[in-house]
Amino acid sequence: MDREISADIVTRRRLLLIVKIAAVVVVIAFVAVYLPRIAMQKVHYNDLLISRIDKGSVEVSVPAKGKLVPLKEQSLTIPVTTRLVNILIFPGNSVRAGESVLALDATELTLLHKKTSDEFLLIKNRVKRQQLDLQKRNQELQDDISALALKVETLEADLTTERHLNAIGGSSDEKVKRLELDLSLLRMEQEKSRRRFDLDSKSAEIEMESLLLEVSLKEQELDGLKRQLEMLKVQSPFNGVVTYTIDQVGSLVSAGQVVAKVADLSGYKVEGQISESYADRIIPGMEVLITVRDSIVGGRLVNLSPMVKSGMLTFSVIPNNVSNRYFLPNMIVDLSLVSSKSESTLRMKNFELYNGPGIYELFVVRDNYLEKQKVKLGGSSYSYIEVIDGLTLGDEVVIKNMKAFNGVGRLRLRR
Repeated sequence: MDREISADIVTRRRLLLIVKIAAVVVVIAFVAVYLPRIAMQKVHYNDLLISRIDKGSVEVSVPAKGKLVPLKEQSLTIPVTTRLVNILIFPGNSVRAGESVLALDATELTLLHKKTSDEFLLIKNRVKRQQLDLQKRNQELQDDISALALKVETLEADLTTERHLNAIGGSSDEKVKRLELDLSLLRMEQEKSRRRFDLDSKSAEIEMESLLLEVSLKEQELDGLKRQLEMLKVQSPFNGVVTYTIDQVGSLVSAGQVVAKVADLSGYKVEGQISESYADRIIPGMEVLITVRDSIVGGRLVNLSPMVKSGMLTFSVIPNNVSNRYFLPNMIVDLSLVSSKSESTLRMKNFELYNGPGIYELFVVRDNYLEKQKVKLGGSSYSYIEVIDGLTLGDEVVIKNMKAFNGVGRLRLRR
C-alpha cells in the first residue's frame, strides 16, 4: 500500500532542482562570457613589428630597379680581322692611358701601310715633276709671247715710218700695204699664242688638281691605315681598370668586334628600367633615391629613353655622390623615383605587403587587444606610406606579415 510523501521531502526535492537549474544557468553564462576570452588567440607585443603613426613629409615615389655601371666606360674594337697574340692586361687590373691591353697580329696591316706609304711618295714625286714641267712649258710660251710682242712693236714702228715716207713720196702704197698685212698676221699669231697660253694654263691647272686630289686620297688612305694600326694596339684611352677582354689566344678576331673594355671606377651611374605604365610620372631631372646596402644616396634622373622595349622604359641616374664607397660594378640597386612630396601628413613605415594606394585591413593596437580595421593608404616613399583615413596620430599599427590570422578580427595582446 502506497505511503504519502511528506511535505518536507517534497520541499527539499524542489529546492534541489532549483539549485541544479541555477547552477546550469550560471555555468552556461560563464561559458558564454568568459570562454571566448580564455580561448582567444594571443600574441606578444615584442614579437610584432609595430609602426606608430606620426606626422612628417612623404616623398611619394615610384619603385624601380637599376644596375650600377661606371660613369666612364669605353669598349675597344678593332678595324680589321686579325688574330689575338697575347693578353697583356687581364680583367680586374689597372691600366694607364695609352697602355696596350692586348697584343694583336698586325703583320698584314703593316705591309699594307708600307705599300701605301711608298705609293704616296711616288705620287708626290709625280706632282713635283709635273709642277716643273708646267713651269718650263709656261716659261717657253711666255717667252714666245714676249718675242711676238717685240716683233709687233718693231713692225708697227716700221709701218709708221713707211707711211710717213709714202706721204712725202719716198715709198710706195704697195710697200705700205705689205707691211700692214705682215702686221695683221703677226698680231693674229700673237693672239693665237696668248690663247694657247691660257688654254695650256687651264689644262695644267686641271691636271695639277687631279694629281693633288690623288695625293689627298692616298694621304687619307695612309692616315686611315695609321689609325687602324693604332687601334690594333688596343690602348686604353684613360687611366682605369680593365673590365673585359677576349681570352682565346690565337683565335680569329673579326673586324668591329669588341675585344676589351676599360672603365674608370672612380665614378658610377645607374642604368634603370621601369614599366611604361609609369611614363606619365617620369620626367628628366626628377629626384631619385638610390638604396645601397641599407643606405640611401640621392640622385637625378637623366637620359630618359623615348623608346619602349618589352613594356619597359630605360633611363639613367647620376648620383649626387658618384664615388660612394659602397658602389660596385653591376650591383643591382633599388630606386625610388620621387614624383611628389607631401609635408606634415600622417604617415606610417613602409611594409612588405604594401603594393600601392588603396584600402588595407591592418591590425591596430587597442589597449590589450589587436583589432583589425580598414585603413586607406596613399602614396609611398622608400621609408614611409601616406595615411589617408582610418588611423589617427599616435596609433600603433602592426606591419609584420599577419597572414596566419587572416580569418581573425581580434587578438589578445600580451605585453
